[in-house]
Amino acid sequence: MSNTINLRLKQKECEKLFFAGQRDAKELALLFEVGESTIARWRKNGRWIERLMEQQSTDQDVRELATKALEVALKEYIKEPKGKDMQSLRGMLKIFIEDRKPSLSYLDHAIRFQKLFQEFCKQKGHNALLTEYNKYGIEFLDFIRLNFNE
Repeated sequence: MSNTINLRLKQKECEKLFFAGQRDAKELALLFEVGESTIARWRKNGRWIERLMEQQSTDQDVRELATKALEVALKEYIKEPKGKDMQSLRGMLKIFIEDRKPSLSYLDHAIRFQKLFQEFCKQKGHNALLTEYNKYGIEFLDFIRLNFNE
């Protein structure tokens, strides 16, 4: 196998781990037997951080929409609790509540803060500050997720 193909395979596997939560460049570099600068280049060229933030934002939007939909469905259930369609609502609601851990509120607030801070930097032209924040913002979100997700 040529070195180029091998390196591309490593990059794809590294990207998968990054999106699965493994974001320490030093650990990834050791795991894939490449330099930390290679990991940094892959992250930058592949827009991993931007894509991860978009994914997290989409996940948050889905949670908010699901909450609103369940509120509407619950109001309907209260009106007619014997309806077959409404019977399944109980199961859906139970799963939804179990999936929403209290730690999500910390992460949701951190994501909102991150969006607002980025928008502020863009509007004020603080590009250097935005670049520095983007380097560490995702690590901060991971820290919150790992330390508050019990």
